[in-house]
Amino acid sequence: MLLSGLLVACGTDDPYCDGPECLCVDEPTCAIDCGDTPDCTIDCESTDACDTLCADGCSVDCRGTPSCASECGRDCDVTCSSVDACGTACGDGCRYACDNASRCEVKAGAASDVSCASVGSCEAVVGPGSAVTCENTGSCEVTCRGDCEVSCGGCLVRCEALEEGCEVTCTQGAGMLCPDGSTACNTSC
Repeated sequence: MLLSGLLVACGTDDPYCDGPECLCVDEPTCAIDCGDTPDCTIDCESTDACDTLCADGCSVDCRGTPSCASECGRDCDVTCSSVDACGTACGDGCRYACDNASRCEVKAGAASDVSCASVGSCEAVVGPGSAVTCENTGSCEVTCRGDCEVSCGGCLVRCEALEEGCEVTCTQGAGMLCPDGSTACNTSC
């Protein structure tokens, strides 16, 4: 669901877009829909809320925005920095980076790369063949839907397909196996 506010469509004569490039700065609320425009690039900076929707191969960059929400297709890049909340749903091959934030949430397809650094909480649900890194997080919860690699200081990792395996590296002390089969690194089950 897109937030109410300014709707910007990539590839139009709208003053916020120049072909597939859209920029929203210092607006109260931005809702940017690139539709099927390939390789759309969206930049949101210093807005109260930014809600984006784009297709395969797009790029979303949110900085200094309290709330950023993105939906994108395959092979997209989403970067959130200095935000309160960054929520993303993306397809296979997604690259998601969230740093210096209160809350980061991502649902990503197969072969995705997820990174949370210096955040209050990070919640990631990833497809098979994905990699997740959590550094300096208050809490980090990862659900792997197939094989995945997770590196974290303090996290709880659930593998939905245990027979395919998850590789969990606890960077701060030893991990422990929880009764439900999940792995806890420097946190309780």
